[in-house]
Amino acid sequence: MIVNIEFLDVEPIENVITCLNYKVDKVIFFGYEDVIAQKGQETELFLKKYCGVSTVEFYNLSKTNLDEIMGEMSLVIEKEQTLSNQVFFDVTGGEGLILLAFGALSREKNLPMHMFDVESGWLYELNREVKPTLSETCVKDKKAMDIDTLIQIYGGIVNHSMHKDTKSLEDPDFAKLSAELWNICDKYKKTWNIFCEFLREYCQPGYNLEVSMNLAEVNAEISTKSKYKKSEMTNIFQECAAAGALENLYSDGQTCTFRYKNGKVQDQLWDAGSVLELHTYMEYSEVSDDCKVGVHIDWDGTIHGGWGRDTVNETRKKNLTCSVDYFCIKYCR
Repeated sequence: MIVNIEFLDVEPIENVITCLNYKVDKVIFFGYEDVIAQKGQETELFLKKYCGVSTVEFYNLSKTNLDEIMGEMSLVIEKEQTLSNQVFFDVTGGEGLILLAFGALSREKNLPMHMFDVESGWLYELNREVKPTLSETCVKDKKAMDIDTLIQIYGGIVNHSMHKDTKSLEDPDFAKLSAELWNICDKYKKTWNIFCEFLREYCQPGYNLEVSMNLAEVNAEISTKSKYKKSEMTNIFQECAAAGALENLYSDGQTCTFRYKNGKVQDQLWDAGSVLELHTYMEYSEVSDDCKVGVHIDWDGTIHGGWGRDTVNETRKKNLTCSVDYFCIKYCR
């Protein structure tokens, strides 16, 4: 049996990185009581569900007494060796005296020790003179990672029912138009939100997404609102028309008419942040293994349903769903 012994860290990815890359039968965590209470259950569930680990054990150790730490760890290690299990020390995460004890016991009991650089995915075998090493013994078993899996490492779950639709970006014409709207947004960044608010408030479409505005009435309505800067607003209208988002734009000084290209474009123009979200999504989808926009994360891991049972949009409470504009993962290959 392959046994991986490590420190239970508050950073979840460090607790599972070895098992995401190698086939391990059993994981033993040494840690502090408060961290075990906080991270133990979700870590065990993840290791068994996604990594195929059969057994997970936790041992609470002192924060101050090195002799006590080494004594308790020695008993656990000797028990595993009595069972003829192959034992490896993982020092990817951790701190304080427990890591010191790992180093001392590794030398004393001649056990291989390793760590992962989570960001790069590199495995560092720290005492390669001790044989056999992890890479020589264990079957390489790299688990595929996506956003759902990463969120579950942290004890949460993605609420897919609230996920923003990005299928339109599979249409090259819509993707091209979204990129052009981003350029306009970036050029007029101080006015873009105001422009989108103006469209929502004064440019409600009628039949076939057509808009007709009486300029005298609109000017009278907005004359007291200094945030509407006429020169930049006019420029944005013209550039959106040139990009094709607004069709048949016409004004004779009394009436202004145009047509939204389609309902998706209208939605995009009415939501000021949508252009930025889609731009970020398109940029990162080129370099990430998994990328989503408009991800809603329920941090307690249970979607309760029903009004008021899950808190939404960046509020930290017991039943938490956090909305993020975009989320991507680039996992070590």
